[in-house]
Amino acid sequence: MVEQVTRHQDLIFKAAQDATSLGRSSFETYLSRRIEFGVAGDWLDSLELTHLHQAALTLGMAIAMDRGIGRSDLDFELERTAMSAGFEILKSGPEALKAELVRARRRSSSKRSYFTTDMGEFYTWLKDTEADPATAVLRACVQDFVRENYPLQTGAKVLGTEISAPNSSRLNARGSYMGSARSGCEVFSPIFAVKTRATCQT
Repeated sequence: MVEQVTRHQDLIFKAAQDATSLGRSSFETYLSRRIEFGVAGDWLDSLELTHLHQAALTLGMAIAMDRGIGRSDLDFELERTAMSAGFEILKSGPEALKAELVRARRRSSSKRSYFTTDMGEFYTWLKDTEADPATAVLRACVQDFVRENYPLQTGAKVLGTEISAPNSSRLNARGSYMGSARSGCEVFSPIFAVKTRATCQT
């Protein structure tokens, strides 16, 4: 690092003169404290800083930005906004995360809401890390949320783990929430549509 700073010192000095001073976000404050003092004894301790950065960023994108925006579309300001929004939820604990994911589901414009699309980049990132022990606590929280809020076929896997299907009363409640019993069947993933539609018509 010293070699790189020495090599590019003229560029660094110029950038420092033109820089705009920004106040620390809660995410940046957390990073500074954790680097200096170590873990804080909360549920984020198991996440390495790289994981925490990606979790906060992708969650912030899922809850605070349009679905069509990808990581490559983010400039510095949008990335900072997304990280701050995601971290505010993560630092509040698992129940806060689940509550925010419920809100993200309700905001979905899709007639057939499903967790892979409702969680967007956040789910994509978790899927990429499903074999990493460091993200196990975070994955378990999301798996619980999916089990409690989406219809699943028996034996379905979510983030690499087989998830038992919710009981029938919970599925009926989901159908009532979406409208009539029949329209409730229509929100199932297309791979289950034939079976569930036939059941609803009997």
